[in-house]
Amino acid sequence: YAWPGNIRELEHAMERAVVLCQSDQLRQTDFPFFETPPAGSNTLFQPRPWDEAVFELKRQYLANVLKHTGGAKKPAAEILQIQPTYLSRLLKNLRIEE
Repeated sequence: YAWPGNIRELEHAMERAVVLCQSDQLRQTDFPFFETPPAGSNTLFQPRPWDEAVFELKRQYLANVLKHTGGAKKPAAEILQIQPTYLSRLLKNLRIEE
């Protein structure tokens, strides 16, 4: 799972795994987000309402651009050819933590 500059999301996932763990050791099964989806099972293209599909596409695209820039917003904004302030607004609207 990619953590595109989102340390709080990682922290919450770790806390959740510790709370829900049923033994004294964490195992891979305690982290379901690490499971690799079967080949060709991209949820982005599953049938859903248009607005949901566009929202998810934007989220994934911005996450990939941020991953490419190591989480740096200014280079990401340059790649996207938008103002950094608009990128910040998009990240907030798409619920991508900075």
